[in-house]
Amino acid sequence: MGDCSTNRFFGPVQTHIKMYQGSFVAVEGPNMTHKMNTLPGMQFPYQQILSSRITLRAGQTNYLLNHLGLGDNATFIAITALYDEKSKFEADNYVQYSYYSNKNKLFNFAQMMVLTGNSECRIEQLYLHNPNQDSAVVLEVMVAVIDEYYDFFTQNDDSNTDGPISFDNLKHTDVALWDSDDSVLVVTNQFNQPILYLNLADINSVVQDGKILTVDETSVGSILLIFQTEYDATQARVKITQWIDDYNNGSVTPPIDDFEPIIYFTSSITDDDTVVPYGESLTSVDGNRSYVGGSVLSLADYSGTITKTILSNFIIGTVLDFENTVISVVPATDLIIKTSGGVSVSDIQASGIYYIYFDISDSIGNKVLSIVNVKINVES
Repeated sequence: MGDCSTNRFFGPVQTHIKMYQGSFVAVEGPNMTHKMNTLPGMQFPYQQILSSRITLRAGQTNYLLNHLGLGDNATFIAITALYDEKSKFEADNYVQYSYYSNKNKLFNFAQMMVLTGNSECRIEQLYLHNPNQDSAVVLEVMVAVIDEYYDFFTQNDDSNTDGPISFDNLKHTDVALWDSDDSVLVVTNQFNQPILYLNLADINSVVQDGKILTVDETSVGSILLIFQTEYDATQARVKITQWIDDYNNGSVTPPIDDFEPIIYFTSSITDDDTVVPYGESLTSVDGNRSYVGGSVLSLADYSGTITKTILSNFIIGTVLDFENTVISVVPATDLIIKTSGGVSVSDIQASGIYYIYFDISDSIGNKVLSIVNVKINVES
């Protein structure tokens, strides 16, 4: 019996699988021999979707796909590969991938890969690897999420769907290096769940404008990290830029802590020139660093003497350091009372206007800035 793929007059018949009218079909020459009849009716619902083109350099390994910024939530991933036309050997043209839970267990695909999940079974983060040591491969990637799980995915204020992805209401402690890979930056939500992974090697720039960091990333483009305060944004920017510098120099280390402690004032303290972000506590890094006691203190209510302990309870809610560790306040040494004429006193025994300054340090000696003060009105 002759070979069914050979025609004795015209030689070998071309056989291949291709897309045709929304389905995979197998053809031999002009004839269709097989068809996946279920494909045209398949639908993959989504609420969030992103697409991108990624180039894996020759021999590149451990490229964290990061689901194009959609975190651990993806329910659909499709990747197609375009190989360099100079790579002539078919056996060299394939891509390897591994799941972040087991980076050493490799899987392969050549032209295309599709992974699907559902609301209960999400697709893990993927590492991509190009085993071809001589040629790059270009990947077209589409990632989708079936819902708005974690409610973190928001667009910019003009609701332009072509605008940058933004992550809102962040604290600087939400930005860290990923435990599983110190070459990856991770952003977490209020439940300490990862919502964004970024390869340090793919971050092109980090620009700060007040409370907003704009991160330019190779696969996604611009990403907005919107923090609760400018202080949080500044700390996050310094951490990220140092990690990038360290990564480029071959060693990622924790950032240097050279930030002042931050005082979270009680509700008794106000600042008419400051809009408190997200309705949270006014802090010593908000406004112009000069604050006001919102009510008058009466000497009669405190047996004629207002001590530093009383002032501390009136002014300070809590004090946190660079890593959100609580700093204990010792009123006798950490508070400085000055009269309106600039004279320092140990306590208040006369009516008038007083200014409270702070000599508060963290464990490595960073201090609250000396210009921070609270104006107190005292009556007899």
